[in-house]
Amino acid sequence: MEKLFKLINKDSWKSLYVDSEKIYLSSKAFTDSDAFVKHFPEKGILAPSKDSFAINRVHRLEYMEGSSDLILQFGSEKRTLNFDHQYALEDFVTYISEKRGLVCDKVAESRLMSFLPSLGIIVLALLASGFLYYYASVSANGETIELTGSGKTKLFTLLIIKLSGFLGTNGSLALGIVGLLWGSYQVFNEYKNPTILFKIIYKLSR
Repeated sequence: MEKLFKLINKDSWKSLYVDSEKIYLSSKAFTDSDAFVKHFPEKGILAPSKDSFAINRVHRLEYMEGSSDLILQFGSEKRTLNFDHQYALEDFVTYISEKRGLVCDKVAESRLMSFLPSLGIIVLALLASGFLYYYASVSANGETIELTGSGKTKLFTLLIIKLSGFLGTNGSLALGIVGLLWGSYQVFNEYKNPTILFKIIYKLSR
């Protein structure tokens, strides 16, 4: 197999090329295998970051079912590879696992992970409600709010003040209550009908 894969790692790998012996990584996005092979050996200050290692050093591949993010381990090192599509990840994993004789195992993740999005909504709603209520109370008491910071921080504070003035103390509290109730409903619904998350692990058999 000689194939080029597109990666979307933030601030790092953009291309992965694999042949019968090695895996190659580059921070430059390539759309053509021949171009990758031609330019990969280039050196110099302006050359993209790159890495390569032998396939026979790979001993573990790990990703969440349905995800396009792969953790690849070789020797004592690991690389996180974000593929542009889930089917591309599966294509790569199938090839490497067959080459290395890796055995697949499915592990059910903790149910807490399925609750995290809803719990995050509750926390964000309560924090937002708290900030808005504070500024609304200050305004209601006739006190002056001084804008501190600069740039985006100052703009964000100004937006919070404007929103708190629009909602008032009652509206700010209502926002927190709505967020709490909606998040709690999602947590309860997830508890009654849990989403089963599986981690797919390919590793060497003992």
